[in-house]
Amino acid sequence: MSAKSIFINGEPTTLPEYVVTVKDLLKWRNIPLSGTAVAVNSRLVPASRHECTQLEPLDKVSIISAAYGG
Repeated sequence: MSAKSIFINGEPTTLPEYVVTVKDLLKWRNIPLSGTAVAVNSRLVPASRHECTQLEPLDKVSIISAAYGG
């Protein structure tokens, strides 16, 4: 298995080999699992599918986290 390159919010990113799923990606980037919306190639990935949604080379991932405060 080799590292793969994807785009996260438009930025090219090379993933470590152990980042295989959306859940792995969020953990690697220290992004909270709750309050975060993820889309892969413009398709929303429900939180219930983060663990089983695998990332492929050149995927375009959008990550939006809720901001609290005012």
